[in-house]
Amino acid sequence: FQTIRRMDIRQGHFVLVRNREMVPADMVLLASSGDNGSAYIETSSIDGETNLKLRTSPQLSKKLLK
Repeated sequence: FQTIRRMDIRQGHFVLVRNREMVPADMVLLASSGDNGSAYIETSSIDGETNLKLRTSPQLSKKLLK
């Protein structure tokens, strides 16, 4: 991975997001270090809801990324 500015993220880029980092765009979760490939996502800046939403990565992609 290499570091780029948020404004330079484009469709098709793989983005490594670490714990508690803000994400400036819609993204698809491909893998997670969490249990069963899951991650809790906060979307308050998008929809105003402050509760965390559980998202789970697809099983197939975890095998491909190893």
